[in-house]
Amino acid sequence: MMPKLVAFATRVRDFCVRRPLLKKFVKRMKFSLVTSWCRLQRSGLDPRPKILGYHAVGDGLSDISLPAEKFRAQMDWLVRNGYQILTLKAYWEIIAAGKTVMPRTVVLTFDDGYRSVLQYAAPILARYGLAGTVFIITDHVGKTNAYDKPFLGIPELPLLDWDEIRQLKEMGWDIQSHTRQHYPLHGLGPELLRQELTESKRVLEEMLGEPCEYFCYPYGAWDEAATEAVSDAGYNAAVTCLSGTAATKPDGSRHRLRRTLVDGLMSLGDFAALFTPAYHRYMDYFLGHKECAGMLSAYPAGKAPISGLEEVAV
Repeated sequence: MMPKLVAFATRVRDFCVRRPLLKKFVKRMKFSLVTSWCRLQRSGLDPRPKILGYHAVGDGLSDISLPAEKFRAQMDWLVRNGYQILTLKAYWEIIAAGKTVMPRTVVLTFDDGYRSVLQYAAPILARYGLAGTVFIITDHVGKTNAYDKPFLGIPELPLLDWDEIRQLKEMGWDIQSHTRQHYPLHGLGPELLRQELTESKRVLEEMLGEPCEYFCYPYGAWDEAATEAVSDAGYNAAVTCLSGTAATKPDGSRHRLRRTLVDGLMSLGDFAALFTPAYHRYMDYFLGHKECAGMLSAYPAGKAPISGLEEVAV
């Protein structure tokens, strides 16, 4: 039964990706159903650590762009509910030192390096004395996310230039790698895979004058060869798009850390549901029947995926 459900969910996702209105409708239905189920469980908040994944913040014109007022409300909710907010580097340094992560710890990460992160997200977090981690695509600095348009059907948005990246760094933000070209790493040849990982790391270290030690997989696409290459390139840890609680030990999962994506279509209630034990039971059940490599097997090796891996489930 589960393989058939997974295959159906994948077909729906692929069908919807180029039909924005239909995609919004399907996503809203999914969020409403999951949130309603979590509320029925009356399970309270899960104290285990969580890594959140964002993209753009500002206009909300696509599902990767979260309206600034929604982002502000989400940060207010986290602070009101006693969550400690960290960068990925600060979080992993606690784990690497063998220390205990505080209950209700959240790591904020932002993929691609959109200019709106500096314009909207950074000032909102600065109100609380907080910062996040932004993952930079080094060959696209100062350009746009044109690499996504043919596959995700989303508007082009401007990316940070080097001066703006340095502004974030001065505000306490953690600047890390998201490859050179934003290729999905699943199925890449060894040499191109090595270049995507090592060259982006080298450029960031040269431009910013500090070690680049953490990584984010473009489109959440990875396989065992990719995780090994990430380790060989010298990254301490790497985040995926597989929802769940974050690792609390420096074990073999450190180059495939679970991370929950925050969608621009989520309501505040949907966001709060991400922090319930019921949500994690739902995701653990789903992921227990679907391996990442199998999920990506339909994507052409070495090319951007036909449909965006925005979340594990539709």
